[in-house]
Amino acid sequence: MAAGLLEGTINFPVEYTKAQLQVGNRFNSPLEVVRATVKERGAIGMYRGFSAFASMVTTAAAVRFYAYNTGLQLFGGDGVGFTPMQLTTVAGMFSGVVEATVCLTPGEAISVAMLHDNMRKAPQFAGKGQFGTAAALIKAEGVTVLWNGWTPQLCKLMTCSVIRFVGFATLKEKLLSMEELDDGRGGGGGGGGDGSSGLEDDGVSRKRTKQTELSMIQAFGCGAVVGALSVPATHPIDVIKTNMMAYKGPHASAAQRGMLAVGMAIFRAEGARAFFKGVGTRLVRVTSEQAFTFMFYDKISIMLEDF
Repeated sequence: MAAGLLEGTINFPVEYTKAQLQVGNRFNSPLEVVRATVKERGAIGMYRGFSAFASMVTTAAAVRFYAYNTGLQLFGGDGVGFTPMQLTTVAGMFSGVVEATVCLTPGEAISVAMLHDNMRKAPQFAGKGQFGTAAALIKAEGVTVLWNGWTPQLCKLMTCSVIRFVGFATLKEKLLSMEELDDGRGGGGGGGGDGSSGLEDDGVSRKRTKQTELSMIQAFGCGAVVGALSVPATHPIDVIKTNMMAYKGPHASAAQRGMLAVGMAIFRAEGARAFFKGVGTRLVRVTSEQAFTFMFYDKISIMLEDF
């Protein structure tokens, strides 16, 4: 949770910029968002909505991996018949459902409402904080407003979870299957003319061993790769989700009719390119987020297995 909070604090201005690019067509580049925000609200304006985001990210990772491990137990019993890769896929989808419903959708609904409100000339939620904003949203629209965008959020997280968990498991398996030479010292070329393998040189034995766990660097790299791969596959859905969550945003009327109606409204207003607005900023945030998340998850999982 502490790692999630640290990562969220560092990356929130990137998340803020991404959301501002996705909602409406006021901005054409990340630099425009930063300039307008700092000019109108000061540098602290880049952290508008951070309290809700911080609460969300500190619990989201814990919920995600708890749900994933629970899914492995639920669907991995005797007689189910899943292969290891199928089990990873199903558990990842289960994790996405739980994470979307329990924490990410309500957390992002509050955060997006706050940061979108930040660019209005007369902000409606100024000074209210996450709980005041949540109360104002519920009073105006009912408690279900906190689950606006649940459908695209669910689609996004199920897809992301499968890509990330299956991808990480695959990369980890490949890395651990590689053999490395231990206790070796340089010297001598390949095998001798007598057909020897060349594994002994000057009396020093070099023994082949296999890795049993990833190093922190390897886990960090695998997390970064799967995080980056999940972004382009899910970004159009993320754009629709953000627009559905933007309280009184440009597509608020379409949001009442669902995910497809918002997608069509965005396409008619801004064209197909609108579905990839903010993809660069999201790529930066998600890549670093998943790198740290999987690095800590892998190491903590190993530690817990030793108890």
